[in-house]
Amino acid sequence: MKIGITGSQGYIGSKLLPYLESKGHSCIGFDTAFFEDCLLPTYSQNVFRNKDVREIRPSDIKNLDVLIHLAGIANDPFGKLEPSKVFDPVREYTKNLAIMCKSFGIKFIFASSCSIYGDGTSSLLDESSVPNPVTPYSVNKLQSEKDLEVLADENFSPIALRLSTLFGMSPCIRFDMAINMFVGMAHTKREIVLSSTGEQWRPFIHINDVCKAFRLACESSYDGEKLLILNVGSDSNNITVFDVAKMVASKFNNCQVNRLVDSPELDNSLLKDEKLQDGVDKRNYIVSFKKIENHFPDFKCEWSLERGIDDLKLNFERLELSSEIFHDSKYYRLQ
Repeated sequence: MKIGITGSQGYIGSKLLPYLESKGHSCIGFDTAFFEDCLLPTYSQNVFRNKDVREIRPSDIKNLDVLIHLAGIANDPFGKLEPSKVFDPVREYTKNLAIMCKSFGIKFIFASSCSIYGDGTSSLLDESSVPNPVTPYSVNKLQSEKDLEVLADENFSPIALRLSTLFGMSPCIRFDMAINMFVGMAHTKREIVLSSTGEQWRPFIHINDVCKAFRLACESSYDGEKLLILNVGSDSNNITVFDVAKMVASKFNNCQVNRLVDSPELDNSLLKDEKLQDGVDKRNYIVSFKKIENHFPDFKCEWSLERGIDDLKLNFERLELSSEIFHDSKYYRLQ
């Protein structure tokens, strides 16, 4: 198939495009190149078309079989930015891309997020659970899902993949993602510092398993005449942030886990997260992943938390990841 990927130079895109091509698909990437200089040493970027998604025209995509839409603002705005000024354009271009795909009969796959469950419950949340987003980023994802639901009909069956919290190696690495950050901290200074209490639950997923989910969505014959929403992850990878930090620490000699709420003197600008109040993160959700296994029988997360952590540790050792590189702000989207 001929597959287009928006955001092809980002954390997911820089891994997904070569993966899909290795499976025999022909890919074209679209990216603003905001992060073209944010590659880890020894990694190279894939070929892409330097184009803002707001400038994509029908002639750019009309020959595609599938469009995977990753591009967007990766995290919530900070400082005094008005959220609507940040996220309203994201919603608008997502809808416009979907409309273009519908007009050409192109399958549209949207990268959504399990973060839309927000302030969840102690029970497993599935695709029928009522979303409760607590950040503008999550609200934006839910708004785009609603737009796709309206557009879906007998001629258009989009798919929204609600991704778990990602981790794992990528050419365009992000160190502001929990497990990546924890392994980087443990590797460089044998200390993991949590910006929150760590009591909140999260489902985690390795980036390689995310790539597989996107491939199966591309190759699926889904034609249900409505938006197909799928949580992407594994029930076994639901864990508290504090417990996953302890798991990482156990892989390194004499590695400590501390929390900013207990030791404010450890504060670091790269750790700051304005969504937290007194160390409490309201984003707390345990997610069920039975539905994706029913729709994509070949989908199963092959990367456990332990395997993924071990792989990050080996890669950081191979790269001789220094504290200077680890603390470079170009690897932190939040900043």
